[in-house]
Amino acid sequence: IFNWLTATVRGIYTNQGEIKGMFNAPHDTDSPMDYPSNYGGRFWDIGVGLNAVVTGGEFQGNRFSIEWLQPAYDNFNGYQLQREGGLAATWSLAF
Repeated sequence: IFNWLTATVRGIYTNQGEIKGMFNAPHDTDSPMDYPSNYGGRFWDIGVGLNAVVTGGEFQGNRFSIEWLQPAYDNFNGYQLQREGGLAATWSLAF
């Protein structure tokens, strides 16, 4: 965008299998999270972000980054809660 500001876009695909096997001791299966078949699935996420580098002054060499990661597609194994977006922010210094 500028010499000091860049934008990013990324796509992430995740494929998680369900848990194989069971706990081999007595245990309760009271809720969906107790069943191994309710884990994993196929997921697509889209991330958009901005990165700014300070090129002069007292904060020269500092880098600020922010990214929003939004679930775009969910195909769960079994019953699971919907995923929500997340915000990540970093501040780093190069020396």
